[in-house]
Amino acid sequence: MTYNLENKMERKFFQDELLRGRDYLEYVKEILLRGRIAAVKRGCYIGNYAPYGYKKIKIGKDHTLEIVEEEAEVVRLIFDLYTKEDLPPYSIAQRINKMGVKAPLGEKWVKSTVRGILRNEHYVGNVVFNRFKTTVVIERGEKVVKRLMQPEDEVIVAPGKQPAIISKETWEAAQKLVARHPRVKHTYDLKNPYS
Repeated sequence: MTYNLENKMERKFFQDELLRGRDYLEYVKEILLRGRIAAVKRGCYIGNYAPYGYKKIKIGKDHTLEIVEEEAEVVRLIFDLYTKEDLPPYSIAQRINKMGVKAPLGEKWVKSTVRGILRNEHYVGNVVFNRFKTTVVIERGEKVVKRLMQPEDEVIVAPGKQPAIISKETWEAAQKLVARHPRVKHTYDLKNPYS
């Protein structure tokens, strides 16, 4: 149908159609979100890409993770170097680079990749949903996409269907060390607009 927006009745009908379409889109998004939450609570992996050390497989209608043994050995090495030798992520990345192991994304291992592995609960057999939420915010007059960490009560952690690569004891030891060495942001943006 072609709408004549100068006609008051057709414009009103057109606006009502847009409103109904937006309401339906929100309803569909809500249903999809409920389905994702239910899948996570069943232990399914719903991410697009498998964490390093795993590959994504489909069993029936559900997705889960299967261990890739060559990569899983590197993950175990990272946790051992961090918990037993007390090496920082930068030194672990350098040691793995000297071994000639290819990084998950790119050629070289960097400390942020190692830090991400040390904080990833999938390696202990859990699945996690809603830890970060992507939102658009306005900063300095421009739209910026940010991944914001969600409060702990909104994060869903459930036992996953995938096998664990590391033990619970190693995971807990690593998390104690991670808590002792918080990540410090080195941003030097001016806080005072008159400075």
